[in-house]
Amino acid sequence: MKTVKEESILAMRDIGIQVKTTYWGGSSVSRFVNRLKIEDVVLNEGITMWQIKSYMALLVKDQEKMTVVFEHLLPKLQPILLDVYRGVRQTIFPQQPTLETLPADQLVETSV
Repeated sequence: MKTVKEESILAMRDIGIQVKTTYWGGSSVSRFVNRLKIEDVVLNEGITMWQIKSYMALLVKDQEKMTVVFEHLLPKLQPILLDVYRGVRQTIFPQQPTLETLPADQLVETSV
């Protein structure tokens, strides 16, 4: 089993989102989701007998399962996931009103 070194998300307005996992051996796996197929970006919680883990996911048209972002490292909700979530939503859905307005450029990239 490979050990994950880094996970990142790259959100590009009007283009889509790339989710990338980099392993300690140097290899990496990237997934790209076209903007037209992204229905929503959500924060969710997974609950087990011993813990509650927050995670961010993409809801993609014609796909049964969510695309989980940072699925191996699972960063904390505050501040990492909330900041990434706000930045990605502002970039992918700029016309939708948000509770907090963030300055958004054409590109938001974050790694953990």
